[in-house]
Formats: sequence, C-alpha cells, structure tokens
Amino acid sequence: MTSQRYIISASITALLVILGVYVLYSFQQGVSSLKNSYSQLEEEASRANIYDSSRCLSTELVNQSLTSINTLNNHLARPLLASEKTAILHEKTLLLLIERGIDCQLAQEENRLLSWPLSNVSANESNDFTATGEQLSDFIQAFTHFEKLIEVRKTLINDTLNLTHFNTLSLELYNRPISSSLPENSIILTSKAPLFATKNIFAEKISEHITLSLERIDSQLKQQLLTGVVWIDQLEKTTISSANINRLADWINWLDRLPHNCEDTENSLTPLLRTASTSPLLLSNNRESNGQTNTGLGLDVFSTQQRAINDCPAIANSLVDSINQNLVDASIILDARGVSSGLVSREWLDLAKSLSILSTQPFMVHSALIEKSSTEFSCRKTTTEWDYQTAEVMDKYMRDAKNYLAKNDKSINIISDVIINKVASLVNVLGNTAQKNLFITPSQSISARINESRQQSEKFDRFSPTFTSVLKQAKELNIDESLSQLKYCVVDYAKNQFTQLVELEQSENVLMLPSPPSLSTEESDSGVIFSFSNTNDFENWWEDQQQKMGELLAHNRSYSDFIQNMDTDTGTDNQQLRSIMEEWDNTQKELTDYQNAKDNNQVSQLYSLYKKTAMTSKEQCNDTKESILNNTVPLGNDLFSKNREKHIERLTTFCE
Repeated sequence: MTSQRYIISASITALLVILGVYVLYSFQQGVSSLKNSYSQLEEEASRANIYDSSRCLSTELVNQSLTSINTLNNHLARPLLASEKTAILHEKTLLLLIERGIDCQLAQEENRLLSWPLSNVSANESNDFTATGEQLSDFIQAFTHFEKLIEVRKTLINDTLNLTHFNTLSLELYNRPISSSLPENSIILTSKAPLFATKNIFAEKISEHITLSLERIDSQLKQQLLTGVVWIDQLEKTTISSANINRLADWINWLDRLPHNCEDTENSLTPLLRTASTSPLLLSNNRESNGQTNTGLGLDVFSTQQRAINDCPAIANSLVDSINQNLVDASIILDARGVSSGLVSREWLDLAKSLSILSTQPFMVHSALIEKSSTEFSCRKTTTEWDYQTAEVMDKYMRDAKNYLAKNDKSINIISDVIINKVASLVNVLGNTAQKNLFITPSQSISARINESRQQSEKFDRFSPTFTSVLKQAKELNIDESLSQLKYCVVDYAKNQFTQLVELEQSENVLMLPSPPSLSTEESDSGVIFSFSNTNDFENWWEDQQQKMGELLAHNRSYSDFIQNMDTDTGTDNQQLRSIMEEWDNTQKELTDYQNAKDNNQVSQLYSLYKKTAMTSKEQCNDTKESILNNTVPLGNDLFSKNREKHIERLTTFCE
C-alpha cells in the first residue's frame, strides 16, 4: 500500500514538474513571440510615417503583436514569472503600438477630414442641396466620431497607460482589443509616453468646411429654383434643349418634394450642427484673428443654418411667387401655397409627366443628338438623288409628333410649341442627310442614258410620295413654312430632272425621222427623201423610237406628278415648264390612245406620215404633198403633233 502511494505521489510530482516545465517553456515562448513582434514593430516603425497612411504599422503586424500581448497577459505563469524585463518589453510594445499604430491612424483620419471635399453636385441636378446636406451630415458624423477618439486618446496616457482606453481605441481602429480580463486597469509607465495633438489649423478648417457647406446648401437651393425658371422661359420660347426638357420634368417633381426635402435636411442636420457647435475639440482651439479670439463655431453656425435650412420653405415660396409673375401661359400656374404643403398645382405635375414621356420619344432623342450641330437646311445643286429611307424616317417622326400631341392635354400649348420646333429642325437636318451626291460617268448612247434615267426615276418615285406625306403633315402641324427651303430644293431637283429628260428627247430627235442625205445636184432627181431602203427597216425604226419615247414619258412621270402637286411659284420660268409638262402629258395620252387603237390619235397620224414619206423620191413629191395636205386631222399640243408639223416643213422644203 505504501509502495502504491509512493508511486502515485511520484507520478503526481513528475506530472507537476512536467507541467511546470511546460508552463515555463510556453511562457518563455510567449515572451520570445512578443520580442519577435516588438522587433518587427521597431523595424516597421522606423519606416512608418504618420502623414502617410501607407506607412503606418500594418494591421497584420498590430494584430500579431496584440495576440502576443494577450497570450502573456492570460498566461498561468505571468503572476509568478513575469520579470521586470518582460514588463518593460510589454510596456514598450504598447507604447510603440500607440505611437506608430493608433496615433498614425488618428493622424490619417485627421488628414481625411481636412481634405474632405465640398459638395460637387451640379446645380442642374435635382435635389442638389439635399445631396450637399447628406455629404455635410456624413462629414459631421465622421468629425464627431474622430472627436470621441481624440478625447479617449487624451486620457489614454498620464503616468499610467489606461488599458481600458487602449482597448477602446484598438477596437475602433483595428477591431482587435487586448484582453479585457487583466487584473489591473492600467500600467505604470517607466518610459516617456507619446503625445498626440491635432494640427493648429484643424479647428479652423473644420469650422470653415461646415460653414461653407451650409452656405452652399443655401445657394444651391436658390440656384435650383432659378434654373427651373430659366428652363420655363426657354420652354415658352421653344428654344429649350432636349436634355433640359427632361431636367425640367425632374425640376417640377423636385419642386413638389421640396418641403419634404427641406424638412428632412433640417431634421438630419440640426442635431449634428448643435453637437458640432459645442464641440470641445473645436472650442478648445481658440485662435487669434485681428486681435480677437474666435472660439470655434458657436452661434455663427446656427445663424447660417437658420438661413440655409430652417427658412428653406420660405425661400421656395418667395421664388415661386416670382416664377408665377413671369409665366406667360396662364394654363400653368404654380401654387405657392401648395409648395408649402408639399404639392404643386395639378397642371404642373401633368406637365412634368408629359415632359418625361416626351423626352423618350424617338424624334426627341434624335433631336438631342443634333442640337450641337447646325439645324439649318442647305440645298445642294449637285444632288444626284434623294434617299427614300431618310424620307421614311422624316415621315415617322412627323407621325409620332402628331400622335403624341393628340394623346396629350392640348391646353398645355407650350409642349406643342416645343415639339413642332424640334421636329421642324430635325426634318431639316434629315433633309441634308437625304441629299446624295453620287458620281455618275455620262453615257454616250441614248439607250444607256435612258437606262440611267430609269434608275434615278425609280429612286425618286420611292422618295416623292413619302416626302409629300411629310409636307402634308408639316402643314397640319403648321410648320410648313419652316420646311419651305427643303420643299423647294426637292421641287427644283424634280424640275431639273424633268428638264434633262426633255433635253434628251430633243437632242436625240427621238420621234423625228433621220435627216435626208445631202444630195448633189446630179443625184437630186433620183434621190430619196430618207434613207430607209425597205418597209421592214422603217417599221423596226418606228417600233424602237416609239419604245424610247414611251420610256422617257414613264421616267418623267414621277417628276411631273410631284411638281404639279406642289404649290410652287407661277413665274415666267414655271409657266414655261408647266407648258412643257402639259405637252408631255398630252403626248402620253396620245400614245395611250394609239396603244388602245383609238381613232384619229396623233401617233397614228405621225406614223402614217412617216410611212408615206420614208422612201419618197423627188419624182413622187407632188403626189405625196397632195396626200398630206388632204389630211383633215388637226395638230395637237403634243410631241407627235410637233414632229408631224416639223416633218411637213421638211418635206415641203425637199420637194420645192
């Protein structure tokens, strides 16, 4: 039994020895870990700079050091084995963490506050003063939080290091405190403790930032209200840009929310400003200016705040009254009383809705793209064709504009004025786009030239009805005068193309028999008037010329129809052109009668004349003349009649 007890006692003793050795070893390991951490801290601190956040002690190394401190603080052997040397290491590590870690972070936060930007929200954006208020709110909250940390930092070190305060700062800045289970709340210091103080200009800069922000809230509120007045004036003059149309809609909705925004800004800022105006950190930084002591923010902030925040609805109402006095359209009146209760008049909210929808319309989106370029139409004399696809876009935009106006309240006349102004400018710009100037190498043969005329005529035949629709809708929208230059440019193009086909027919003598050969005196008695040797040659020639004339008539039809549908001038040139068009119209009618085998048409008369004389000799002249003179069908106003008359003159001259 005694032996058994001895064994147990020896075992326990051995375990205690082993445990003691382990505890001592682990404690020494903890000390080594702290030494290593301190060594790394010293090395990194030598490169640290409290004015450069990239050179503060790294978060990883701070956490590593705090882990080493926590390990030793909670170690079983600490009360028994902690030497003065270890205590000094512990203290030096904490002081280094304060100087190059906590103080460096506080200095960076101070620099961030000093470089905090003022609101840069554009006055053209809605709710700009509320955005400035939100930024100011964020700034004051950041400042007051910083102030609390500074107050803790002030009481962190005296002759002792307050570990509770160290924990607070460590938790705030690194989210990692040292152990809260320490037997004591402070450490008596043997080394020189680091100090921290804000810059001399800190209080002045913080006060200045708050004051300037409040002044900006005040000016932005007024500017936003007055900006809307400018847009209204532009809207009434129909000079407003497409971008500002949408902004005006936003402005009206912003105006409706103004009292609520004023109240929210006041409620959020007032308690923060009250806290800031009594800030110990600011008030304790008295500074001399012109021999007088300025004690921080004080009541100056509240006088600015009263003007910028508390009087927000009053400022709005006074400016709304001014807006009403300048409005021309009596159907749109702002309700100043409504503003104070959070509502603008129903007409204005309807206008905002209409403007928002309007800004998304394709013709308005396209209009916005061309506003910075010239919106004037310029007619090009070198135009070879008009693009029908562009005309289709014009037509669509005109229809969209008409449909939009039909679906919206007609009492809001200024919207109608804006729309027609935008559409007119847009169609003129599209008119510039529609003019194509393609290089065409002139053909020599009449067949090739007729084929070219066919291609151009087909293109204009696709363009002209759509463009005619554009002009019709322009008249309905009362913007036809704005498109007059475009209209007359297209008309002139059609006239030019028509004239070119007329000149082609004349230059090629399409319906005239080939001129007689130049006969010498000796050959004149036996010569023939024309060079056809047999009837088949003549018939082939006649069929070919009749086909060419038919093609020329068909190609010119799209131009003549368009010209005659336009309300153009009745000057001398146009009267002559109309006379020619009438002649060509009659020519088409005669050709149609001929193809339909109607009696006494001018085509048959010319054919009959040509057939009789195509192979006539001098010896047959008298008989041929007598046959021609006995024809009782009168000449008409057409090209077949004109050529019959010319041929009779030629025959008479030949037979003399």
